[in-house]
Amino acid sequence: MFGFVAALLAFPAGAAAQRKLPYEFDPELAEDPEGIRDMIADFSRGLPDLPLGELTEIELAGPVRLWLFHEAAGLLERLVATDRSDFVWPADAASCAVHAAFEFPGALRVVSSPECRAAHDGLVAALVARDACEDAAEPERYVLGYPPAVVTDANTNDVLDLIGVMGSTLAEFPPLHDGVLPAEFVPRLRDVLRKLRQETLLPRLREQLDAFGEAERLLDLHRDCFDPEARARLAADLERLVAEAAAQRDTIETLLREGEREYRREVVRLGAISRRRPELPYPSLTRADREFLAFWIGGVYWRLRGGGFVALDGTQDARRLGLRRPFGALGELAGPGDGGEAADGLYCEIFEGWGEWFDMGTTPGQQDKYHDLVRMTQRGDEQIRTAVLGTTLLDPCLIPDPPFVLTIAGLSGKGYDTTSLHAGGLSMGPCYYFSWDRLLGWTWARDMEPPYRQAIDGPTAIGEVCTGGSIGLGLVRVLLFGRSVSPAPYAGLDAVFPDEPVGLEVPACAARGEFARVTVVPLDAGGVALPPGQDVAVVDDPPYVVGGRVESFTDPFTGVTEYTLAVGSDRCSPEVPREVRIRVGETVLRETVAVRFRCPPVAEGGVRFVAEPSEVAADGRSVAAIRIEASDACGNPAFGRPVLLEAFGDAPAVLSSGEATTGDEWGGAFDGVARVEARSSAAGTMGLVATFGEAVFRSGPALVTFVPAGPADDEDAGGDDEGEAGDGDAAGPVAPPGSGCSCAVSAVGRSAGLGAALWLAAAALGRRRRGRAGRRARRRAGAGPGRGRAVSSRGG
Repeated sequence: MFGFVAALLAFPAGAAAQRKLPYEFDPELAEDPEGIRDMIADFSRGLPDLPLGELTEIELAGPVRLWLFHEAAGLLERLVATDRSDFVWPADAASCAVHAAFEFPGALRVVSSPECRAAHDGLVAALVARDACEDAAEPERYVLGYPPAVVTDANTNDVLDLIGVMGSTLAEFPPLHDGVLPAEFVPRLRDVLRKLRQETLLPRLREQLDAFGEAERLLDLHRDCFDPEARARLAADLERLVAEAAAQRDTIETLLREGEREYRREVVRLGAISRRRPELPYPSLTRADREFLAFWIGGVYWRLRGGGFVALDGTQDARRLGLRRPFGALGELAGPGDGGEAADGLYCEIFEGWGEWFDMGTTPGQQDKYHDLVRMTQRGDEQIRTAVLGTTLLDPCLIPDPPFVLTIAGLSGKGYDTTSLHAGGLSMGPCYYFSWDRLLGWTWARDMEPPYRQAIDGPTAIGEVCTGGSIGLGLVRVLLFGRSVSPAPYAGLDAVFPDEPVGLEVPACAARGEFARVTVVPLDAGGVALPPGQDVAVVDDPPYVVGGRVESFTDPFTGVTEYTLAVGSDRCSPEVPREVRIRVGETVLRETVAVRFRCPPVAEGGVRFVAEPSEVAADGRSVAAIRIEASDACGNPAFGRPVLLEAFGDAPAVLSSGEATTGDEWGGAFDGVARVEARSSAAGTMGLVATFGEAVFRSGPALVTFVPAGPADDEDAGGDDEGEAGDGDAAGPVAPPGSGCSCAVSAVGRSAGLGAALWLAAAALGRRRRGRAGRRARRRAGAGPGRGRAVSSRGG
């Protein structure tokens, strides 16, 4: 039994690996030990070190140790472990279940007027096409639009065509054995196809949602046209249809947004090690997405080149349609221009066969398996030679098929690090050796009738899939690593980029965990990424800028360490973004990040009404000063907020203004506080309604009490500084206790009532004194302001 040992070595840029060949065995095991030693020594001279961080170590009987890309080793391991049961392609029955089960109600319309007939026809038209949801949930369905077993120059132009052609073909084959594909294969393929097909999927989903919206409008506007029960069922179905389609739209938009963000991060990481790649097609595809496509497309089409899946018109068609065109498409996906030329270089080397060594020593009378392993590995390196080194007119690569090629500029001469492509080519020997050693009897779909061909009829076919996948992956990985460029001059530490392309926006709510994310790649003065372990942090300026958690990540592909910083605030900046500064150690980066901190809404229960005094004379002049203290949903003062004010109650109160704005001086007494004055000429109580945007808040009904005023008193007119009601002229006389008199004193009765008037004056003076003492006692007893509550999110 063999064991798989992960080589868990990091892949820091420029690190020197210690191995040049992807195999190791004792030459004494071979029939010709000395000859094997000489071959290995000659062959390994001048080879680059293997990227061990990208490879898995495999140990087989002998012992023989092999090194393959993780993806190739994983495939071979699964082939050994499979129990040969049938794999069932997973249907996504849940995401669009309502769409799949929907039936238009047959007895919907009950009124036959022209208007109702038009509404009914409009509903039918809006609901007739409902496949956009299912197409987005299972985006691989598009392959069924390709004719099976038809592979031409016209339908092998890009990766979508390549998947479509082979997808429709393999749909006609018996089920693959369960366990061959990794568990994450179908979800990953679907996400990649959603990105590749977003220009088709998203518009169709949006059109479908618009149609559903029109159906809802017609159903509501013409409700009298329809049977109530049928209408209610259709309305409920429409709501669920909208939810399913919206979920698919949101999924794709999220994938695009996150993919584009990671794409930008890849570019910055490359720049931090002085490498650059051109703009790539499909900017939402990440490096991992492109490598996924490279391995599987490369493996399947290399097998097509070797005679599998489809009966093509001869060897040259197989070489063109199984190598030049699909690998050209993979090259353009990862490095436009250079990638296509490199694929032509791979094609130039396909004409020299390997029939002497592919059988790994199983043919009687020929060399043993150790000789074949060494020689097949060497043949794989020869396969990628032209792609790496190029050709000249003195040593041309004549490709007679258009576009015609004579000379090729090699990737190494353009500044690419070709280590991964070397590793992919060298995989040819280990791929075949493992297949003949561990998978001798493994087959799948070996008896197919034209226009199809056998899929896997033995270890040679498995070796082809493994080799093609490894070369495709190596090519794409080299291109994605970019060209070496001279570093741009930097004055100091400098490299910052936000997660969003147009800047960051987040609620000003750091105290409750709301933060934006900013990623930083610190560079030295030469523009080279600093080693891991740097002290990177936000320059705090509370409450305006507040730093949170810092996380670091070292990219194994480039060796670059990036730091993701949480940036928040407890003071919003609704109009102008705030500049956030970042430091590395004691050095503040030159580049800043603009963050817009949104103002959270005024919170429910976040408005407090305070009246001072809370009791004033109803004399038309005495005022109560009212404070409206507002807090936002994060508990911070809601500063600078406009507020509409309206009095209510049985007192005809007059406000100094019907609108105000909360104060905006941080730390000041009136931060987040709006102020207004109220007065009344008649006794009673009043409350206050404060409207912040669409949120309405109401105080208690007795926020202010207006008490009847006594006779005019110059000393106390208008009240005193403690808030007592004054005895203004507008107030009527107070009757003696128990008199029952309305006391409407007139000019005619003055002389007759002189004594009564003197008595009334004395009674009024006593009432004022008692009123002062009573109000002071109430204040000492703890009478205080009340807290408002939100009564509606839309208005009173």
